[in-house]
Amino acid sequence: MTVTTVTHGQQSLPPKELSLFKKCVKLYEQKQHKNSLRCIKQILQNPNLSEHGETLAMKALILDVTGHHDEAVELSRTAVKNDVKSHVCWHIFGMVMRSDRKYGEAVKALKMALHLSPDNPQILRDLALVQAHIRDFKGFQLTRYTLLRLKPNNRQAWMGFIVSAYLAKDYDLALKGIQEYRKPLLQNVVANSPELFEVLQIEIRIYEESDRPETALDLALNPISRFLDQTVCHETRGRLFMRIGRMEDAADEYKALIKRNPEKVDYFMCYEKCKELDQPGKEVERLELYDDITKRVKKTLYPKIAPLFFTIGREFNRRLITVIIEGLRLGLPSLFQTLRPLYDDKEKVNLIHNLMTVFIENVEKNGEDNVHLDSSTSPENPTTVMWTYYFIAHHFDALKDYEKATVFVQKAITHTPTVVELYSCLARIKKHAGDMITAMEYAKRAHELDTADRYVNCKLVKYLMRCGKYEEALDYAGKFTKETIDALTSLVDMQSLWIEVELAYSLYRRGQLGPSLKVCHTIEEQFTSFYDDQYDFHSYCMRKATICGYADLIKTSDNIRNHRAYIKAANLATRIYLELDDRKNKPEKDGRKEENTQKQESAQERKERRKQNKAKVVQKASEGKKDDSKDGLKYLIDNNSGADYLKAKDFVESASTFVGHLLELDVKDLHYYLYAFEVYRRKGKILIMTKLIVKAFARYPLNRDFVKLFLEYVEYLEKNPVEDVTKQITDAVLKKITGDRDLSTYKAELEKILAQ
Repeated sequence: MTVTTVTHGQQSLPPKELSLFKKCVKLYEQKQHKNSLRCIKQILQNPNLSEHGETLAMKALILDVTGHHDEAVELSRTAVKNDVKSHVCWHIFGMVMRSDRKYGEAVKALKMALHLSPDNPQILRDLALVQAHIRDFKGFQLTRYTLLRLKPNNRQAWMGFIVSAYLAKDYDLALKGIQEYRKPLLQNVVANSPELFEVLQIEIRIYEESDRPETALDLALNPISRFLDQTVCHETRGRLFMRIGRMEDAADEYKALIKRNPEKVDYFMCYEKCKELDQPGKEVERLELYDDITKRVKKTLYPKIAPLFFTIGREFNRRLITVIIEGLRLGLPSLFQTLRPLYDDKEKVNLIHNLMTVFIENVEKNGEDNVHLDSSTSPENPTTVMWTYYFIAHHFDALKDYEKATVFVQKAITHTPTVVELYSCLARIKKHAGDMITAMEYAKRAHELDTADRYVNCKLVKYLMRCGKYEEALDYAGKFTKETIDALTSLVDMQSLWIEVELAYSLYRRGQLGPSLKVCHTIEEQFTSFYDDQYDFHSYCMRKATICGYADLIKTSDNIRNHRAYIKAANLATRIYLELDDRKNKPEKDGRKEENTQKQESAQERKERRKQNKAKVVQKASEGKKDDSKDGLKYLIDNNSGADYLKAKDFVESASTFVGHLLELDVKDLHYYLYAFEVYRRKGKILIMTKLIVKAFARYPLNRDFVKLFLEYVEYLEKNPVEDVTKQITDAVLKKITGDRDLSTYKAELEKILAQ
């Protein structure tokens, strides 16, 4: 808001108060909020102006930006009621609603303000931001067109118009806007090259997305493409050449990219496709490609490993020996993880196992001091022997032979007892064997060897959490947070998602459902915050003319919740809410569960008292230290945490707030589909259940859990018959999944497949 936008509706101000009001607006723009509130107080002290709408609206706006949000909401509503014909009141009400994440109400309020003050640039800009945020791209385009009409010589107005037309998929209009926007840029090419780069990039993207790849390619080959980043230029040309079938030209582009970055797998894959090297019988040509790169760039790793994925027999064995021996001599801890995908092929696993057997026999025959991994006569370096044991341990771990894996990693520890990776490896083996307590102890040993290693610290924290020792885990995690702030508070402020997820599950395993739900809801709030963080970029990207980056931001934000941390938190919260719903609907008559719960709570209370006593001692020891945490607030986890979530009126509805966000996303987690299906089954939402079945079938058609889920779906349809369009949809889905077979035949065939 600016001073020039301040006009008055039904209520006018005397000259003195009007001067104060203008001063208050100016102070607000200068972020002198206390002084601005003093001016407002002086106006409202006048008995005749105590209910002045625009003054109350300004007060609401200042309260909102200073953190008094609830009071700001009430005050802004009062302001609108007191002066319903003031565009200032409606504008501020819209901004407060936007801050409250009630975007629908914000749009209505801003449109009302625009109705009262047509063509007001500030209102139009704010309305455009909200429309972009809620993905109302048609409305966004119309608002941006209005702004362009008001300021046809403003470059930001043109940029906003181009972006809005592109997002609304009005490509022809966006291209016309680009032509006009580019004209002044070409007058000084050198000075405007960054903007020309962005404009050219979005123009190529528009042609590509509107199914005009030839035009896009012509533009990419045009001399003007010199403004493009060379990597982007080659990638664009290669992609477009492939799309129109000019494979040789595309191959040249990807060959240039491979020279620039020989570690990027995508370049090799595209080059192979262009040259048809991925077809059977082309193994020799593929090998020549990778061998040539290996000779030219000796330090690169991928070209040495890639042939292992398509060679077989002796050639595979020869190359495998070379790669492994070179990696062991260099001491690469990540060597096994690099080769881990080979373990999906049983024949190659057998060859690797034979090679490991040879290594083991070599060590046993010649002793650790006289090991020869190849035909060389000189013995291997002692560290090479240690890394050989380390690799063999990983090998047996992958084969689920945990006893042998433990034996060889213990040999490595005996050989060199000061290497952190060895204890981490042993901890991982014990974890895979199901012995989490022992795994935790070895993780502690690894941490003791290098207390400054964040990775090792994180592994220890995770293992402690999974052993139910979240208090100790937070103590270790706190070693990498500020000393003056409580560890958990600091980690939540930093939005450390993996720790929060592990904490939620650790609390759940201990039976602390309320605290676990509190952490899950914290994760939900953080992802909402991630999504809302894009708001500032709606205007920032217009100013900086980063159009492609902005378009990518929009796509990423829409998919932000399809993240492993959010999915795991949503699954856990849904599971807890469903358990609570079961308890509510099926109370136990004998009261045994209540008794067990009370015993559990009493044990937890004793632990909590001990923890509080320990905290008091620590507090006395650190007395005088300043707490730098935000507003001095701590994120507490105790028995009373999350009590409100346990008292929810409708647990199923609470669960749906988590799973509902993921309905439109391509989730790669079967447990999500299982929990979401159960939620909507209890809500009786047959179409959403059908949608979940279709998505789960697309990803997990032969999974036992999916088959069980599908049978539950069929049973539900039998008990709750549907009609009309819904029946047509469900019948089509059943036919698609069963292949028009009867259910018993479908089930029998699946059991045969799953038994193999």
